[in-house]
Amino acid sequence: LNRRTLRAQRRAGQLSATAAHLSTASGTLRSVQDLKRDVGPMRPLLGPGSQKVPKALPAPDGTGSMRMQSTTQSVAQLKDVSQSQSWRSPAAESALSLSPSQTLDLESGGLSPTSAVPTIPGEVMTSQMSLTSTEYRELTHGEPVSERGVWYSGYSMAGPPGESFGQLIVCFGDAKRGQLGVEPTAGARQISRTTTLVVEELRHQEPVQIEAAGVASFVVGSKGQVWAFGSNRSMELGGRKEVAQIASAQRMKSVRDVHVVQVSSANSTSGQSHTLVLGNNGEVHTFGASNCGALGQGPDVRQSAPLLLRFSAQVPVKMVAAGARHSLLLTDSGRLFAMGDNTHGQLGMESRLHGSFVDTPRSVEGPLGDEEVQVKLIAAGDSFTMAVTEEDRLYTWGANANGQLGLGKLQDQMVPQPVPQLSGLRIGAICCGACHSIAITNDGAKVWAWGSNVHGQLGVGVDGDGAAQRVKPSLIPALSNRRDMVMCQVTAASNHSLALTTTGEVYAFGLNSHGQLGFPTVKSASEMFASEEGGDPLTQHQMLQQKALRDRAKARNKVEMDQPKLYENGIEKLWLPVRVVSLSQYRVRAVATGDMHTLTIAQHYHS
Repeated sequence: LNRRTLRAQRRAGQLSATAAHLSTASGTLRSVQDLKRDVGPMRPLLGPGSQKVPKALPAPDGTGSMRMQSTTQSVAQLKDVSQSQSWRSPAAESALSLSPSQTLDLESGGLSPTSAVPTIPGEVMTSQMSLTSTEYRELTHGEPVSERGVWYSGYSMAGPPGESFGQLIVCFGDAKRGQLGVEPTAGARQISRTTTLVVEELRHQEPVQIEAAGVASFVVGSKGQVWAFGSNRSMELGGRKEVAQIASAQRMKSVRDVHVVQVSSANSTSGQSHTLVLGNNGEVHTFGASNCGALGQGPDVRQSAPLLLRFSAQVPVKMVAAGARHSLLLTDSGRLFAMGDNTHGQLGMESRLHGSFVDTPRSVEGPLGDEEVQVKLIAAGDSFTMAVTEEDRLYTWGANANGQLGLGKLQDQMVPQPVPQLSGLRIGAICCGACHSIAITNDGAKVWAWGSNVHGQLGVGVDGDGAAQRVKPSLIPALSNRRDMVMCQVTAASNHSLALTTTGEVYAFGLNSHGQLGFPTVKSASEMFASEEGGDPLTQHQMLQQKALRDRAKARNKVEMDQPKLYENGIEKLWLPVRVVSLSQYRVRAVATGDMHTLTIAQHYHS
């Protein structure tokens, strides 16, 4: 068997035979015969009746092996597997496991995780066993067990992270605060030449999630580690207060003991910056600054290094989201909790009952306050919130001055309100900008947008009547019902948006004031033109602006898909979705954007 086949079988749990030599957790190769001699025969992990389930202890040496301390637990409490012989553990069928997260328990003869690192998509790791989510669900009284963070099935339409070897962090936009992972001067110089750059420190680190905050960036690795770079003026990077800025990707020491599965930080520069970190055990750590309770730590904590949210220690959380001044927590049971500023009703609570802000997590009221209603998707804008239930009903609430709630009116809403136009359309992804919203429905075939369209952030072009907003969801024609184009992710911030296809192509639309769409800015293009040809930069700037306006007028009545020459001299804004040609050499796996910069997880096509 070649390595690719072995990896595919290992992810699918189908290995019933092993190669002659296996790689241990420490990376060394050992023969199967030596391993069998050292650890003895393998016995099934689970069986009928009572059995000892191993519990992992820290490894005493550098061999990568674990010594186990077994604890007794009745498997009958999980499920009487004798009633269903159709299920068999893949571990029980294989002589040895290729997964470094499973080692032999010398006392009980079972398998035990050496760490809480998910090594295959959909894997659920606990302190007692390592099973795929499907198997674990079958063993827990038939009750669903939710994965968390990026491993949660609802996090991305593309599914949980797969093979991440060889993937890069490619970014573009403003570099003044180090949020692109390079020294600001050098970053600005490289961006002016190539538009995009690669974060060299994160090569070969197997990223599974990226998060673009207002002026900061985060990258989560497959082993639960987190790198952060950019501004730390509000302690939003979790660093010491005296460290104002980090210009290169550095491992976050303050959460080194947490196996992180998701990071969410306010992608807006309009509020105080705060960050939420979700661990694989369902616990949340919050840090940064917020004078309106977005940290959820009570009235006395307004700025902090990473601090455990006591609420999450009692109620496990599977997904988090951060707005400009508020935060959202989605629990394992599908209940939604919120905290922070409630001036516009973005917490989904009556302001007259809870005041202008809430400093500890409280349940969202209205239709989502019903315990029988389960939420599967959440998104937070600057001052409004969106959520999707398991019945594919979209609810929105909060600020609505630009129609960003999609309700056909402009009044703020204090409690969740249903968006009838998208009811039952199999909503797969949602995102919020400052004052606009986007959703993907029909398994990626349709993309809807509504709210402010002042800078083209809806991707629907310029309205003939001059309207600068859409108060109801409108289809984006360039991204909907197109042959061989299936959308799997949308992301938005401030006044721009980006969309990702299943083939790894990125389309951008909206404001490009800092190059956050992956195109040169008009200002940087004019400076290059002036330096090369001479002349007054202001005159050249005006000339380029006029040229961009003429080009847009020519292309306004047709889809601007693959016309990079229209924008080679810089662009101020895009009214229709345009493929980001600066990423054409990459297959993009994920994209995240903040007010002034964008991050992507990408892989060279040739690799």
